[in-house]
Amino acid sequence: MQQARLWWWVLCILFLAFLSGFVQYEKSLQNQLEQLETEHLNTLSSANSYFSRELGDLRNSMRLVASHLQDLITRTDKSANQVEEVFKKVGGTLPRVSQIRWMDLQGNELFRTNFTGLETKNVTPQELQNKQHRAYFKKISQTLPGQLILSKINLNVENGQIIHPFEPTVRALIHSPPTHPLGEGYLVVNFRLTSLFSFLATLSQTTTGLLIAYDDHSWLLHSDKALEWSSDLKTKPASLPINNPRLWEPLRTNTAVSVKLADEGNVYSANHTRIRYSEKKGDSERIFFIAQTPASHYGHMVERALLPALITGSLVFLLGCILLYREISLGLALQKLTTELNLEKDELADTLAVQRQLREELVEIEKMASLGMLVAGVAHEMNTPLGAALMSVSDMQVRLEDLKRDIKQGLKKSSLDHYLQATSESSALALSNLQRASNLIKRFKRLAVDRTSENCSQFNLYQCIHDLLRAMQPQLKQHNVNIEIVCSKTIYMHSFPGILSQVLQNLINNCMHHAFEHVKKPAITIEVQQRDQHVVLTVTDNGQGVNEEVQNTLFEPFITSNRQQGNTGLGLHLVHQWVCQIMEGKIQVIAPASGGTQFELILPLSVSQPD
Repeated sequence: MQQARLWWWVLCILFLAFLSGFVQYEKSLQNQLEQLETEHLNTLSSANSYFSRELGDLRNSMRLVASHLQDLITRTDKSANQVEEVFKKVGGTLPRVSQIRWMDLQGNELFRTNFTGLETKNVTPQELQNKQHRAYFKKISQTLPGQLILSKINLNVENGQIIHPFEPTVRALIHSPPTHPLGEGYLVVNFRLTSLFSFLATLSQTTTGLLIAYDDHSWLLHSDKALEWSSDLKTKPASLPINNPRLWEPLRTNTAVSVKLADEGNVYSANHTRIRYSEKKGDSERIFFIAQTPASHYGHMVERALLPALITGSLVFLLGCILLYREISLGLALQKLTTELNLEKDELADTLAVQRQLREELVEIEKMASLGMLVAGVAHEMNTPLGAALMSVSDMQVRLEDLKRDIKQGLKKSSLDHYLQATSESSALALSNLQRASNLIKRFKRLAVDRTSENCSQFNLYQCIHDLLRAMQPQLKQHNVNIEIVCSKTIYMHSFPGILSQVLQNLINNCMHHAFEHVKKPAITIEVQQRDQHVVLTVTDNGQGVNEEVQNTLFEPFITSNRQQGNTGLGLHLVHQWVCQIMEGKIQVIAPASGGTQFELILPLSVSQPD
């Protein structure tokens, strides 16, 4: 059973160690992911902000170019050379412009100027082309004069060939009204986005790479260059849905995705913006900005999270083993102490049994001592009347012998009269003393019967106190103690008269033995007052009083200051037990202001007789 509990605790410790390690791992990894998320968000925010700002500047630039060209052309003679010079002048001021064209309503290029670096070239009439088959021409041809549209971002193409190095380009077109100096037509400006994508590429870091997806059909920027511009290069199809389907699913319905594990363990965060091509509702496409952290870096993050997790789990396991060892040690020590305690408990029980037996014997001895003192007092009291009666009877016997002698010698009337008178006096004296002895015996009998009886009985309180004091008269005379009784003779109690007399005897003995040293006129007052269904009985002496230190332990057993004189220290303890437990009352010690000591007993007139 103990071994099973031990293994159960070991399993619990292992579980707690694993749980704490797992929590630490999750917390550490989560902290790293939060830092990575912050890095992702900074990259995405910079890319999105810069891209949106560039496209916004491009629209404004297009309207400024259109307005400036119209003003300059209006001031010229509108010849081909003058128009081309205006195109050169305006386009040369904008480094992002790669081409300015003017097309008529049928898509024929009337003027075109190319800008390459610092070089400006006007295209000859023979090299001008018709662009009506191009998608951006079809879209601008459906607009009203004054409207501006943007083409999709793609690679610049000349004569059907993609220009190398690649030039990401967006075309801005304005439908010019018939009032334009060149007539109704279309102004087309090609804006080179090479610097934009170069800057976006610099946002990629060692741990975070920036990817840009053109809605669901191509990549504008990717860590794998072979996947970029697949729709323009006519290479193997590559797009966000094709290459990152797990990332594409949440992006279809959410504006942004934060720190999500996708394909091959890579970590991604993404958001998007929309390119609005025209004022027409729905004519827009999404540009997705994706921050990518490679799986290798995520693996390093996991490794860094595992180390504190292993340390935490090991510490918890070690601490659990230490606590388990301590618990086992304490259990063994407790078991040993329990065994020793049981042995001591058995020894203590035997000692208490012996002490209880000794205490009961001492209580009986105390009772017998009190009874012996009463017997001695009664015997002393009876000596006087019995001695007087004996002397009277002896005198009567002597006079009877004298009468017999006088009868033999001749009885005289005077002798007979003298005998009768003396006999009458002696018999009266003998009768009186015998009656006194009889009364003493009756009082003692009442005390003896009351103290041996364990049943409640109806008794007169004054008679009970008076009988006790008559029995203790020799002791009171010996100590020269005067006792005063203040008690109504009509108070009857239903209680234990023997126990009450024993209580009063112990209190009086305590006063005589402890209170009256160096007191010239010792006195004790027993006063009884009836209060509703209780009596308040006070025993007050005019002695030297009780110290406060002793007063708190006065009713404890074996507490006495006169042990050398044979006192056991059980007198007041028995008084407390009898009053509180048997007579259902209360007792307390009071130090009166006038001096001495007062014991106050509050007793019910009738105690509840046990069944």
